[in-house]
Amino acid sequence: MRFTADPTRRRLLILLGLALTGALYLRFFHYAYAGYYGDDAYYIIGARSLLQGSFSFLNRPEAPPILQYWPGYPLLLAPWAALFPGSLPALQASSLLFTLSSLLLLASSFGSRLGPPGSAFLLFLCAFNPLTLAFCGSVMAEPAYLFLSLWTLKLAQSWESRFTRGKSVLFGLLLGFCILVRPMGLALACAFVLSRWREGDRRRAFLWAALSAAAAGAWWLRNSLLS
Repeated sequence: MRFTADPTRRRLLILLGLALTGALYLRFFHYAYAGYYGDDAYYIIGARSLLQGSFSFLNRPEAPPILQYWPGYPLLLAPWAALFPGSLPALQASSLLFTLSSLLLLASSFGSRLGPPGSAFLLFLCAFNPLTLAFCGSVMAEPAYLFLSLWTLKLAQSWESRFTRGKSVLFGLLLGFCILVRPMGLALACAFVLSRWREGDRRRAFLWAALSAAAAGAWWLRNSLLS
């Protein structure tokens, strides 16, 4: 009990656990080749297209604009595609980092509330459930969205007592970007807006709703103009 209660040793245990988990995740990389899920191939195409200044199907004649897929995740993939052109393992590594960073956020967000046994059990459930194992080495948006949603929750917790105007704007933009990564980000944005509304802070609720809606609305406008 003393060992796990020590903050330094607890951090070392978490880092060691993440390293071992990451080593296990590498075992699943060969399952998620490009095109295994279908959408992953189009995410890669979208990322390479963004590097050329557009968001279009480079694999089709005349490169028509991509309308079916949201641009947030390809935008996150683009730096990896630029640094490691033609390397699928590098793109898979981005999902691995997103997954491990999500586990680290879980540990830092809930570890002090649940205590060592509870936080260890939570991390075990999240790290080794079938969905996490299935997507940790894929080029899919789920690991990135998991990280962004947990990071958003972490920011809300740390900024709760000092939500300045600038931080409120950044937070609203982050909610909007979560929608562009995965459409289910709309539910996340609604949850934060409604929670702020119930607390009587309607000005901030309107700001977050407007910024997140502007991000999604701009994408719908772009698609309606091109389709």
